Amino acid sequence: TNARGWHHAFTLIELLVVVLIIGILSAIALPQYEAAVLKARTSELLLRTNDIVRAQEAFYLANDSYTTSLDLLDYAPDGTLEEGNGIVYKTPKGQKMYLAHCGYVDTGIIGEIAIGKYYAHTSCDSSLTKFTTCQAHSEAAKQVCKSLGGTLQHDSAPCSETIGSGLTCALYAW
Repeated sequence: TNARGWHHAFTLIELLVVVLIIGILSAIALPQYEAAVLKARTSELLLRTNDIVRAQEAFYLANDSYTTSLDLLDYAPDGTLEEGNGIVYKTPKGQKMYLAHCGYVDTGIIGEIAIGKYYAHTSCDSSLTKFTTCQAHSEAAKQVCKSLGGTLQHDSAPCSETIGSGLTCALYAW
């Protein structure tokens, strides 16, 4: 209270300026946060893919063939089995793992991004058998694929089953 008996308070203009500043800061920070989360989830996919490839190569050494059953590998999926063209596991985090019969594994975040890798003795018919691939459906996913060291191979290719059939993706490889 001042000498005249008035209370000091913030004016409406001052409050609006504060709200405006908070809005601008959140508009800048939110896309950066979402990109960081997508990159972290993609790094998890890359680790999961490499783990499956290592388990498949160990299985191949012992049996002279690959398997499409994760139960036969030294790898425990945290999801449910879905039958499809190949073997698909869906995890509680919205991820899918796809094991192709010809010797390829693909892990992805549904609707976003997928990491794929061919096994050493693959019978898949592809020009990318020596590479790790990254398929991106969104602009943020394209940036993640580039940041992982991928170079653009195709700008508009069909997405894998792990992202969603009927969608188009940019394909990167390294």
